[in-house]
Amino acid sequence: MDPEFGYSTTHQSNILSDCPVLSVPSGFADNGVPTGIQIVGRPFDDVTVYRAGFAFEQARGAWYQSDALRPRIVGSE
Repeated sequence: MDPEFGYSTTHQSNILSDCPVLSVPSGFADNGVPTGIQIVGRPFDDVTVYRAGFAFEQARGAWYQSDALRPRIVGSE
């Protein structure tokens, strides 16, 4: 797959399908960049996707529950 344009083959399945998708924050990389996971369900099975996201947050801990992990507006300190 072409390293520059290979990503363009994924949008059909992610955007144009009937599969529900949920993006959930998962933490931070070693360099401080926020990371996330994408949960994709079966067509029209939104409930299972939401349940999986909720279960992940319960196991991992919600990022918004910690002041240290909340995003900051630059210059507002």
